[in-house]
Amino acid sequence: MPPPLGRPMRHEFDLEEGSVFLNHGSYGATPKSVTQARLAWLARIEANPDRFIRLDLARELDRALAAVARPVFGCDVTDLAFVTNSSVGTIAVLNAIRAKQAADARRRSALAPPPTAAAATRKPKILYVSTRYVAVGTAITYATAVDGFEPLEVIVEYPIADADLAARIEAAVQGERAAGGEVAVAIIDAISSVPGVVVPYRALVRLLRRLAVPVHVDAAHAAGQIPVADVAELDPDFFVTNLHKWLYAPRSCAVIYVSPRMRPYICSPVITHIPQALAGRTPEENVGKSWRDAFHWPGTFDASNWLAVPAAVQFRERLGGEARIQAYCHDLAVRGGHLVASMWGTHMLGAEATPPLDEKLCGAMCCVKIPDSVPEEVVSSAMFRLFDYNAAAVIYKEHNSWWARLSAQPYSEMKTPQASVRK
Repeated sequence: MPPPLGRPMRHEFDLEEGSVFLNHGSYGATPKSVTQARLAWLARIEANPDRFIRLDLARELDRALAAVARPVFGCDVTDLAFVTNSSVGTIAVLNAIRAKQAADARRRSALAPPPTAAAATRKPKILYVSTRYVAVGTAITYATAVDGFEPLEVIVEYPIADADLAARIEAAVQGERAAGGEVAVAIIDAISSVPGVVVPYRALVRLLRRLAVPVHVDAAHAAGQIPVADVAELDPDFFVTNLHKWLYAPRSCAVIYVSPRMRPYICSPVITHIPQALAGRTPEENVGKSWRDAFHWPGTFDASNWLAVPAAVQFRERLGGEARIQAYCHDLAVRGGHLVASMWGTHMLGAEATPPLDEKLCGAMCCVKIPDSVPEEVVSSAMFRLFDYNAAAVIYKEHNSWWARLSAQPYSEMKTPQASVRK
């Protein structure tokens, strides 16, 4: 029988006694048993580093991926590769889009006359939503400066209805095409970082596939927080998610899914002696090669965090599995968010909508409005001031209002947010 969830689960983690940890979403927290598994892998590697790295590493990485491929993501091991984190995965995606654009340009030049001057000067767009993660925005800025893209931002303010969000994205794509341009890739969240809300990414992937726009799902917060066992069936062009945030793998650890149609263009952001994208190599050169090879050898590195992924899956199974953990955390996030809102005299994000969207927007995170009466100079430094009270939460500003993003976990219960709010 699975153990009871709540405060008794604290002993499964190395969290400081007395700490009020409401920010699992930023960096995660590793269970003791998973840390022990990682140390066991380190010991095995150090016993004979050369033999392990040359003979065992590739096979053991596939075994580690097998623990999540079908059970968590509903795909084959060969559909996935490990990456350091979601931001690194997104950089790989943008590199792949650049390679695809170059290949498409070569094909067009061989089959058609040169484009008009106006069309030739219009750069392909990277479409993204204004609530994208900060590091994704930085990667887009770099790509526009170096790789010949231009940004195409879709402004969004939550709460927003699913249909309205989809309509704005479709209008942006159609508007760009009407102006003679193209959208090279659309980047959408599965769960945005700030605000910490669940995004209807499945519907958006289907929309963008219908519009023939390559789509990358930045699912940094998804694995372990919401069900994602249909990735292969949904088949976005790219899907990247961290395993160290909500799935309890040691940091840092993430996986990237790449659709077969995009594998000729994908390559690791780290260039080593391992051959990169399959495109440009002869069939003979590709025999026995995989798009995953370069990702799994980014040069000499510590693979123990990736190899400990099966231990994280086993720990979650011991707690009752994905459905039980996710249901507990969602319920706690909703109830805890309303509790904090009532103590502050404010509201949860989405509660002000008609009909209310607060429960729909919540995964295992809730966003609560901070009272306007709190002085700007106080709230702007509140996230760091919380450390003085051995507490942690994300405090952010969105559309002239300050909000607290609070994470729910199996080691939390309703008393946890009360303690932090009183502090």
